[in-house]
Amino acid sequence: MLEMKRINICLFLMLPQLLFAVVAKPSVDKLDYKCFVQVSGEHYVRFYRWPVKLFPVKVTSLVGQSFIDKRGNTAFIKQVKECVPVSDPFKSQRANRQDALTLR
Repeated sequence: MLEMKRINICLFLMLPQLLFAVVAKPSVDKLDYKCFVQVSGEHYVRFYRWPVKLFPVKVTSLVGQSFIDKRGNTAFIKQVKECVPVSDPFKSQRANRQDALTLR
């Protein structure tokens, strides 16, 4: 009987740690991305937040999407040059130069 109480007490003391381990597990469902896109001869860096699993689908669906450009006009994305997580640099030097000029 005494041993059973010890086991119960040990389990009771370990329960919060086990629950915390399950709840505190970080999960990355969505990630922030930056894409270097071409719009009528001009290039922009655009920012997006997408589910990680849908990244390839989201990148391909960008072509034809509209946004308001820096002059206030509606612009359509003609080509997606490159998309990377926000924390990563672009492979293209031109994209990195444009990224340095883009406000976050």
